[in-house]
Amino acid sequence: MYLGYLPSARALMTLDGQLPSNLASIGRELQTVPPNGGYTRALVDPASGTLISMFVERPSWWHRIQDGGPSSKSSWRRRHRRLIALAQALYLLVTRLRVYAQLRNFQEPKKDNPLGRVLLAFRSGGKHAENVELAELRISEAVLREVPRLERFQSFLRLAVAAGPLLGLIGTVIGMIITFRAIVASGQSDPKVMAHGIGTAMIATVTGLGIAIPLLFLGTGLAAMSKSVTQILDEQSQSLLAQRVGERHAG
Repeated sequence: MYLGYLPSARALMTLDGQLPSNLASIGRELQTVPPNGGYTRALVDPASGTLISMFVERPSWWHRIQDGGPSSKSSWRRRHRRLIALAQALYLLVTRLRVYAQLRNFQEPKKDNPLGRVLLAFRSGGKHAENVELAELRISEAVLREVPRLERFQSFLRLAVAAGPLLGLIGTVIGMIITFRAIVASGQSDPKVMAHGIGTAMIATVTGLGIAIPLLFLGTGLAAMSKSVTQILDEQSQSLLAQRVGERHAG
């Protein structure tokens, strides 16, 4: 615990909060230095405690979210969507690597990748047992079965990108309402009275944009990765159909 000096009362008082961990560690190091320890780091407040009080009163990120009102808290809870996007990005990355590996070993399809499952579905009816139309339907069905997995969570992320700024706007409106009510209640436009409402408005806006912007980049990246895998499936399926047509004409 840290103490602050109150000049008016000529007494020490316990600070409402505590110093950041990096500053507190310097104080602990200074406390453990022996008398003959030589030079060591120390902090001095030239403003007689004013700067320390500013550090102590600085709110943490969690307190900033709490001050942002209900819309800011709701936006903070939506941060788990970033984890969903990152998990899907990892899935698409592994899937694309497996698809490229399957392209290099085209004659031995495996079930651990979409292209291998499409090849197995195509070959399940036998080499010459199906006509071209039935083979095309079989391949189309296999490709359509893989698309939902590749495009998973993308619509969900697009919704989050659109809703993030709207939640920030709600928080901004709530903050302005708080500001106007404080002005009406006090009867004066004191900056200290207005600070809480304006802070609420700004925190909510920043939180909403801070969620929407990263999700926008993540969603675009996921769309590009899934589209590349889907394009490979379409190209290979058309190649299989062309090969089947050639076999029919040759037979």
